[in-house]
Amino acid sequence: MRAAGGFRKRAQSAGIALDRSCAGVERTRAAVDSNADCAEAVQSKRVQFGGIMKSEPSVLRDFTVDGRVWLLSGLAVVIGVGATFLAVILLRLISFFTNLFYYHRFSFAAASPAGSSLGYWMVAVPVIGGIVVGLMARFGSDKIRGHGIPEAIEAILLNRARVAPKIAILKPISAAIAIGSGGHLGRRVRSL
Repeated sequence: MRAAGGFRKRAQSAGIALDRSCAGVERTRAAVDSNADCAEAVQSKRVQFGGIMKSEPSVLRDFTVDGRVWLLSGLAVVIGVGATFLAVILLRLISFFTNLFYYHRFSFAAASPAGSSLGYWMVAVPVIGGIVVGLMARFGSDKIRGHGIPEAIEAILLNRARVAPKIAILKPISAAIAIGSGGHLGRRVRSL
């Protein structure tokens, strides 16, 4: 029923008036087949407006796979695998800085700050992490500040999608220090 109503609205908005004797024919295919007088008129209108009956073949429905599709698919797989490895490296860096700040050891094993023996001094750890990130922003690059999305858009629009290698290294390290030290991530975690 909805498809028929949508067809009727599209036909009327295009200025095509359906014959009153054919008004209910477009509702079902069986009705179109049983009523030979209206079938041809409704069929032509359905082909024009994308009804449920078969329409003319189109190049938009060509799903053949050529060399370019295989190239793009291969690039997508390479980018996906690379992004996966970078995400694992970021998680290991977060674990490293959590171990460094809360347990004073050099380890990449996952650890929770809850088991730390620092006691009430744990309150100072995010402050120290923030100071380290602030020094990195002050003396390294001020572009490591922020959520990351506006900086990425700026790099795409102004720098032809090129990010300086210094920022590409400092941004994940500063994020790992901030997260590993227990820093606040904000309402939305966009840098991850």
